[in-house]
Amino acid sequence: MKVRFVHQYFHPDFSSVSQVISQVGFHLAAQGDEVSVICSRNTYDGAQGDRLSTREVIHGVEIRRCWGPSYGRRSLPGRFLDMASFCVLATIRLTVAPKADTMVFLTNPPLFSLLGAMMKKIRNERFVYVLMDVYPDVAVRSGMLREGSAITRVLRGIARAALKGADCVVVLGEDMRDVAVRSGATPGKVVVIQNWADPGAIYPVPPEENRLRLEWGLEGKFVVEYSGNFGVSHFFEDILAVAEDLVSFADIRFAFIGGGFRFLEVEHFVLSKRLTNVILLPYQKESSLAMSLSAGDVHYVSLRPGFEGLVVPSKAYGIMAAGRPIIYQGAEGGEIARMVTREGIGYVIPPGDREGLRECILSLYRNRETGSRLGAVARQVLENKYSSAKGLSLYREVLAGER
Repeated sequence: MKVRFVHQYFHPDFSSVSQVISQVGFHLAAQGDEVSVICSRNTYDGAQGDRLSTREVIHGVEIRRCWGPSYGRRSLPGRFLDMASFCVLATIRLTVAPKADTMVFLTNPPLFSLLGAMMKKIRNERFVYVLMDVYPDVAVRSGMLREGSAITRVLRGIARAALKGADCVVVLGEDMRDVAVRSGATPGKVVVIQNWADPGAIYPVPPEENRLRLEWGLEGKFVVEYSGNFGVSHFFEDILAVAEDLVSFADIRFAFIGGGFRFLEVEHFVLSKRLTNVILLPYQKESSLAMSLSAGDVHYVSLRPGFEGLVVPSKAYGIMAAGRPIIYQGAEGGEIARMVTREGIGYVIPPGDREGLRECILSLYRNRETGSRLGAVARQVLENKYSSAKGLSLYREVLAGER
């Protein structure tokens, strides 16, 4: 089977979507499939390092990277220019690339997947659309676009055409399945594959063996961690207010790790309030994720109201692999909220309930054995239900046209 992935970011980029799709590509190559990738030379977060080489083969996957500006995600104009340049150059590369059996488009850049529907007709290749975020709905919910505006109607038309043109649409949960069907996908062509974590690569690291806790000055501290993308669908007002309120607790620390559109907001709040109990760190290397995710005693995950079914905070699976409990702040009917409640691996706090969030953190701080017990359950659930082996097997079936 010849498979080609078209996505703005790929290994060694640290972003969650890049890690997932890179694992799929490497798995297929290990199974003997011919895998190629068209991606950008940039990384999701410019802080990750220098731009990457234009051509290379990694673990049997042939990678062709497109040149482009590198403004990063901290401003909308810069983000738009990065995406626009990739769209143009990736289209050219795809047009002249050797024919594949299946081409895979994701949702970055947003709505670029329409090219997949077009190329399906021109090149007679199977088109699989992996829906990680639902656009333009995310932009409407975040206030970047106005519902009912001319541009929103045009973008919805593009999204509908891409969904209708796909041979298969992969979504991250049942909520997203419903949204995809309402947005134009054929119900029988929608397949749910939850994201995952590799329990062999991410595992619990005891505090006394975790060198990152030492490097970050967290020895003997109770750590509340947020790790991943600081995107428009997340909110941090409540957790930052609680961090400010708990600044007098000398052995409680808040660690914010990652990058993205809202990272500067978090950084500005911490600096303006001079919060000595908060540390800010960039994305960590994939090889360090076991220690990075184990640095926290509990992890915080948030999703703004109204984004249920549009975005699934897949960072939850890495947290589970690290054997840590989750405090999820968002609507109780969301995909991750239901999982946290159903599996008994943490707590769900309504948005705006700062007192409830504060008391939840303090309860775990005072009862460390509760956190350890919840974390052990989370690890077991990950191994049994959300491991990489299961997800990768499902992806291969989908890409081969067996589902």
